[in-house]
Amino acid sequence: SPLSSVGLRNGFSWMDRNVKMYQQGTHKFLARYTPSDSKNYLTVADIEIEVTVACPYASSGHKYVSEITKEPTETEPGERTKTCSMCGDVQIEVIPATNPGQQVPEYTVPTGLRGESGKTLGSVELPAGFEWQTDPETKLYQEGTYEYVVTYTPEDTEKYQIVTDIKVEVTVECPGHQYTSEVTKEPTQEEAGERTKTCSVCGDVQTEEIPKLPPIQLERPGKASGLKLKKYQAKSLSFTWKKGDASGYRLVFKQGNKKISTKYVIGNSCTFTKLKAATIYTVEVTPYYVVNRTKIYASAATKLQAATAPAAVKLSSAKQNGKTAVKLTWKKASGANGYQIFMKSGKGSYKKIKTITKGKTISFLKSKLKKGTSYQFRVRAYKELKGKNYYGSYSKVKTVKIRKK
Repeated sequence: SPLSSVGLRNGFSWMDRNVKMYQQGTHKFLARYTPSDSKNYLTVADIEIEVTVACPYASSGHKYVSEITKEPTETEPGERTKTCSMCGDVQIEVIPATNPGQQVPEYTVPTGLRGESGKTLGSVELPAGFEWQTDPETKLYQEGTYEYVVTYTPEDTEKYQIVTDIKVEVTVECPGHQYTSEVTKEPTQEEAGERTKTCSVCGDVQTEEIPKLPPIQLERPGKASGLKLKKYQAKSLSFTWKKGDASGYRLVFKQGNKKISTKYVIGNSCTFTKLKAATIYTVEVTPYYVVNRTKIYASAATKLQAATAPAAVKLSSAKQNGKTAVKLTWKKASGANGYQIFMKSGKGSYKKIKTITKGKTISFLKSKLKKGTSYQFRVRAYKELKGKNYYGSYSKVKTVKIRKK
């Protein structure tokens, strides 16, 4: 594997992360440390770090490739070199000297060999004369039948040859499963879940089905009560309602039959913004419970209509008209049903002097005013909904002093 597969603590990184780790053992590699405050501290390079390299097949048997590196003769034994293709581990086996006078012994290949997960191959007993040619320290892990190699040495080695590379089968069994379980798929009301169990001794994996969640039999929450308009402005509406025992509330906001917004809230109030002035909207509030991550809604929503306020009226002019009258003119407020006109003189307070019930009307004549007196005027629009008026902001004040003509 590349050196990059070995994780380091925060701040450390390998100087050459593409170096291949090969031979087993403890090796030193170079790393650098970059401090989090790189403005005030330098990066430190060429830090030696020891890494213990292990072959991934060490427990189950190295992936050996064998080669005869010395041929046996009548007087001298030969050698067979086995090299692991993964980690480079090297083992040397002796090939007995060839003796023309030696005969091939008769033997029976061992059968019925059994081992236990978690132990080594050397723990598996062999009949007399046989010994493990495969590394006896090879770990036995997963259950199943596996092939290994043994050597047979006859009692009379002068008359008979030593036989190598005899293939035998070993059945590996777990002495007692020790499972740890993990839920790998949560169950829902629509689908069953799954639990995976893994044996820490032999690696055996089993899966169990977790039944579907039972249908929810709880009663639905009751309808929301006490729904009312808390505050209205030209571009926003705020609503409130009584806090019940529901987990939350779904709010659907509409203009006519068109859905504008859907919100989910935990509390008992909500504000909708970026609305049109002097416009009628409807809010629908539906309580819900949350059971097994599923929302259970009330059987019906509680509805309320409300209107936004008209925009502030722009009072265009206020001029004396005749001897004792003042004519007011303003720009039409979109969507308004009418206007209210207020007046005061001197240090008095504003009094409503006229309610105009037509949204198209944009002027008003106030007569019978006193000569030499200053009057202040302001106007506001209103939107009517089911007998209730929603008032906009007042216009800027216009002052007119009645001149003596």
